[in-house]
Amino acid sequence: MDANLKDELARKAFRTAYLLAGFIKGTITDIERKELDTWMLADKCNMDLFLKLTNEKHLAKTLAEAKTRKPTVTLEEISQKLNLKIDGTPKSD
Repeated sequence: MDANLKDELARKAFRTAYLLAGFIKGTITDIERKELDTWMLADKCNMDLFLKLTNEKHLAKTLAEAKTRKPTVTLEEISQKLNLKIDGTPKSD
C-alpha cells in the first residue's frame, strides 16, 4: 500500500476516533457533530460501528477488556476485528 494512502487512512481513522470519543464524553462541538453525522451517513458500516461503539453495554464490556489487553495492538488486529481490509474497506464475505 502506498505510504501516502496509509497516512491518509491513519489521519481519517484518528479524526473519526477523536469525534467518537468526543461524542461519548459529551464534549463534541456542533461543527464536530455535523462532521460525525456526515461520516455516519457516508456508509452503513460507519453507522453500524457508531451504534456499536455508543451502546453502553458494549462500551462497558470493551473498556473492561481493554484493561486486560497489552497496549500494542496492530492495525491488522484492529482491522480484522472490525472485519475491514487494511485500506478501510469492508471485507467480502
